[in-house]
Amino acid sequence: MTSVRAYKVNRLLWESLEATFLAHGKRLVKEMATTLQVNEKELVKRVFPSKDAFHISLQDSENAACLALVQNGEIAGRCRLPVVTGIAFCTAHACDRPTCTAADPIPLRKVQDRNDLPPLWLLDTDLVDESGTVRGTWNEETNQLFLIDE
Repeated sequence: MTSVRAYKVNRLLWESLEATFLAHGKRLVKEMATTLQVNEKELVKRVFPSKDAFHISLQDSENAACLALVQNGEIAGRCRLPVVTGIAFCTAHACDRPTCTAADPIPLRKVQDRNDLPPLWLLDTDLVDESGTVRGTWNEETNQLFLIDE
C-alpha cells in the first residue's frame, strides 16, 4: 500500500517546472508521431488530456537507497547510496557485498551528522562513535545533547 504525501512548492517554481514538463512532453509526443507516422495533433490530444492535472510521483528515499551493510569499526550500517528503481544495491555493492561479523547485533539510531563532530549513534541514551566508545548522552525529554570531551 502506497501512502500519498503532499508537498508545498513555491508557485513560481512549480509554474516553471510545469511549463518545462509540458514542453518536453509535447516535443517527445511529436517525435513519436513522426516515428509512428500518425497525425501529431491527434496524438498530442490523446496523450495530454484537456484538464490541467499533473500527477508527480516522488520516491521515498529509503526505497531508493542501497541495502548493503557496511562496517565502520564496531558499527555496521546501511550503505544508503542511491540505487536504480527496482534494484536493491548500488554499483559498488552490486556484485561484492561485505558481511558483518557481529553475532548478536544491537540496534542503533544514527545521529544527524555535524561538521564539528565525528559520526555518532544513539544506544539507549548513550552516544557512541564508530569504535563503540561512549562520547556523550542524549536526553530525549529535553532534547539536549551532552558531549564528553577527551
